[in-house]
This record gives sequence, structure tokens and C-alpha cells, in this order.
Amino acid sequence: LRCLDLSQVDSLPIYEEVQIALAASNMDPDELEDEEEMVEVSGQPKEEIRSEKVKTNQYDDVIAAPRSSIDRSKLSTKKQDFQVRVNIHEGRKLLGGNIHPVCNVHVGKQSKHTRVQKSTNKPLWDEVLFFDFNCSALDLCDEPVTIEVLNSRKIRSDSLIGAFKFDLGLVYESQDHQFVHKWVLLTDPEDKESGAKGYVKISISILGPGDKLKIPPKSSSTDDLVDIESNLLRPAGVQLQPATYTVKIYKAEDVPKMDTDYFEGMKRVLRMQHGDHDLVDPYMIVSFAGKKLKTKVLYKTYTPEWAQELNIGVQMPSMCEQLMLRLMDKDHFNRDD
Repeated sequence: LRCLDLSQVDSLPIYEEVQIALAASNMDPDELEDEEEMVEVSGQPKEEIRSEKVKTNQYDDVIAAPRSSIDRSKLSTKKQDFQVRVNIHEGRKLLGGNIHPVCNVHVGKQSKHTRVQKSTNKPLWDEVLFFDFNCSALDLCDEPVTIEVLNSRKIRSDSLIGAFKFDLGLVYESQDHQFVHKWVLLTDPEDKESGAKGYVKISISILGPGDKLKIPPKSSSTDDLVDIESNLLRPAGVQLQPATYTVKIYKAEDVPKMDTDYFEGMKRVLRMQHGDHDLVDPYMIVSFAGKKLKTKVLYKTYTPEWAQELNIGVQMPSMCEQLMLRLMDKDHFNRDD
């Protein structure tokens, strides 16, 4: 700050007083335009009102998923009976060794839990928990949901593995007011930068008066073929580690004949096949976490040699556990075999 002779300030107009104050702080008068509402005529700043978040439970500080964008003004304020059904399907990649995971679900002030699964990092619960509410749709959408997984211990208290929190409005604004086979990423409430602690697959349905439940399909081994990463709910600000899987495809041997005699004749008529040439046009498809890449097609060979490298971008840790390789035959008249 520059030193000023304040004995001369009383004799100056208010405008010049403000100019002197700006000069003392090295501010441009144009920078004060945004602050005009906070300055009175006397030049004394008004007291700024700051609001502080009231902590209601230990999970208020969990990095949560983005709140729903539903227009609350269109929701009914009339009290009705609602039922929230939470289906806990399974967990994967849970952090820890020789753990006994149990899943606790908190919806509003109600809490329920699944059975304990013994000694596994990949528990299969497949349980449905019911929560009943008598409130308006507006109030229901503000109810918080917390999914937490703990390591069950007999002597000591259960230890938290990870948790995920969101509000019911996120479910209510979805199609048919339900989540179907959504994966949620668990994090540690005490250490938000420690990364992923595991994943849990859930389905949630909100039933109001007159609503009919659409039962979600059961989990199957083919679920890894869908795009898991696009079906993942993760806390805002939590970044997964990008990685690349490199699959090198060299060659194949003894590829069986795929085209029937009928298609063989068609190819010869159209001059697409001559003499006793091979009838196989092989290529490879690599599938992982819903992503598919394929090699080039090699025509008329039973022993293709691709010598090709396929790179699949993924987010780590990934809950996908299956890498599928498929050998295909290119067909011009029918679906590829």
C-alpha cells in the first residue's frame, strides 16, 4: 500500500475519497463495478453473509454423484404412499483381503442390510430391500440414498470398505422411475482422493399409486459384453486411471469351412469364387467392457496371418472380467458366421 496524507482527506469530496482509497489499494475503478451493491454511500462495505453447510451425518462429505436435474416445481406436494425397492445384485473388485462383505442401504432415515458373504471380493447378494414412505413426490426426491459396503467382523465393529451417495430424484427422473443394473463406484468418505474401493451393481425402483413394477432381468455372464463404463455411476470429481489393453493377433490355423454348397454355387455364378479356392474369409473380433475392435478381413484362406495389434482404451480399475475373442467369417450374402 502507498502511504497517503490522511489529514487532507476530510476536505475532499466523497468521490475523491473513493479515488484515494482505490489508489491506496492499486485497484482500477472499473474493477469496482461488480462490487457496487456491497458498498454504501459512506464507503463502508456491507457485511457479507456466508452460509455454512450443516453436517447431518458422517456421509455428508462423501463425494456424491451429481444431483438430479428434475424440475421440482412440477412435482406433486400431496402426500402419497411410495415404495422404494433396492435390489443389490453383486459386488466386484472390493478392496481388502479375506473380507466378509455386507451391504448396508440407507434411504432417508431408514436402514437395511443384506446377508454377509464369506471370504470373497466378489460377493453375489441378489437381495431386494424394501423402503416405505408416506410423503409427497417433492419430498421423496430429496431423500438421500447411501450404498455402503462393510467388512463384517464378529469381535470388532464392522469396517467400512466404501460408500456411494445420491438422491432419489436421480432415480425418479429416469425412465419408469427406476435404475436397471447400474454400477456404482465406492469411495472412502474419510479420504476422497484414495480412489476406487470397489463396485456394486444395483437396481432401484420407485413405485407410487397405480404404478406397475417392471422386474429387471437377472444378472448373467453376458453382462460384461455391454458397455459397463457408460453404465457406471461415480462420484463427481473422482477420476479413474486411464489404461490401454493391447491385444496382439498373430494367426489362426485349421479354420473350418463355413459356406454351404448353395452359397458356394452362388459365388461361382457371380464369379466371386473360382475353382476350388478356399471359402473362408476370416477376421477376429475382440470385445472388452462393451468395446469391440476387429482385425482386417483376409479372403480365401484357412490359415490367416493377421500380425495385427488392437488397442482398447479402458478405465482402471475396471469391473469387467471377461475378454472375448471371436473368429468370424465374412459373408457377402448373409450374416457373418
